[in-house]
Amino acid sequence: TINNFVERRTNMTLSVKPFGCMPSSAISDGVQSAVAERYPGTIFCAVETSGDGAVNVQSRVQMQLFKARQAASAEYQAALSEVGGSDLPLPLQAAAAELDRSAIQIREAIERDPQSSFLLTRLRDVYSQRLRLSQRGLLT
Repeated sequence: TINNFVERRTNMTLSVKPFGCMPSSAISDGVQSAVAERYPGTIFCAVETSGDGAVNVQSRVQMQLFKARQAASAEYQAALSEVGGSDLPLPLQAAAAELDRSAIQIREAIERDPQSSFLLTRLRDVYSQRLRLSQRGLLT
């Protein structure tokens, strides 16, 4: 939902609605333009479908997911820079390197299977662990 974007819990909102549903289109289009104006980094993907043309729907969603992955990676890199991810105490450096390797492997797997929600969730978890490790490093 829009609230998830505002609170930075998501990088993309997907709205799937029946093709030709005028009330749905009017509301969705109005919401999309208002949200994009108020929150410039929002990725809002409205998809109208009659159930046919799954390839077109999937293609459009994949395009938006690619943008969302890029935004999430940029957000992660900015957060890591902010907490000083490279200046970890020696005991934490091995764990950080392992998490960094895991993130690279997961991103490569996502390139092969961009529709995998499991991989996206796993990447988010690895990013979260890495940020917590960096924060812990600041406190030691």
